[in-house]
Amino acid sequence: MAKKVVGISLVVVFLALTGCKKKEKKEEAPTPEELLQTSLHHTTAGMAYFYSKDQGGFENISNIPYENLTCYNCHVETNECSSCHTEGTSSPPPDDACLACHGRQNKEIMLGYSDVHRDAGKTCADCHKSDDAHGDGNSYNSMLEGAIHVECEDCHENLPSNSSHDQHLDELHCSACHVKSTVTCYNCHFESEVNQGQKVAYGAFHEWKFLVKWNGKVHAGNIMTITYQGKAFVVAAPFFGHTVYKPDPATICSECHQNQIVQEYNQNGTMTAVWWDDSTQALSYFKETIPLPFDWQTALKFSYVTKDTQGAWVHLKDDADLKQILFAEPLDELPPQW
Repeated sequence: MAKKVVGISLVVVFLALTGCKKKEKKEEAPTPEELLQTSLHHTTAGMAYFYSKDQGGFENISNIPYENLTCYNCHVETNECSSCHTEGTSSPPPDDACLACHGRQNKEIMLGYSDVHRDAGKTCADCHKSDDAHGDGNSYNSMLEGAIHVECEDCHENLPSNSSHDQHLDELHCSACHVKSTVTCYNCHFESEVNQGQKVAYGAFHEWKFLVKWNGKVHAGNIMTITYQGKAFVVAAPFFGHTVYKPDPATICSECHQNQIVQEYNQNGTMTAVWWDDSTQALSYFKETIPLPFDWQTALKFSYVTKDTQGAWVHLKDDADLKQILFAEPLDELPPQW
């Protein structure tokens, strides 16, 4: 009996010293469907955020709640994997599935722009992994808030030494020089959205690229313009065009520092980006790099159009009633050499 008591005592002492731990159940990773609940593909919060009154958006002109717009219904259902995945959920979506919704990227291809990644056979899913598409479990107001995780440096760790890199890497993001062009669906006619549920723009403007500051660096940007009931709106934001190329070292400096719109700014304090041509009864626009100056709200000039009762585009005005900039800043005062 004594031996049995001693044995039990030793077991108790051993358990006290080592601890008696229950086997913890390993927490299962959330499924793609669960992650999708908070992703921008499902919530469309990015569009709602830019549009909202609280952020100085176009709702201040339209006075129509976002929930009443047709784009409110443009989201991916969390239980409809087949809306993106055509060959089972284990296979990444084909580019066509992405381009069906991402119209600017589709327009870049339609306009014939090359892209070094696309030309090398890369697909959308090669760069934009699951956490970009399904989300990472966090809620975001915009993809510019951290919802997109891919960075150029993920693949391009060691950049070659050259005059451009050595001089500008601390101030310029890769996109400032390596994005050839951005595409802008210029002058959306909001009456068409409200009355017919259709997105109708004046045209796809390209061969231009805006430059803004984002996260402390000069970054490629873009603008969006809308008209409604006689009023005009413009918003500027960072934007990464999928028109990546290797710039010509002989012309890359002059593309920003010596182009015509910069010379206009130095001489007159204005940058005429889009103007109405009375002789052609059409809009024309500047087709090079446009750095957003610190006084962009007064310096940067855009003309706007609307549709008459016969459906023809007619000149509306030469300044916006409301201007917005989100997730970006204009450039600091332009250096003397500009």
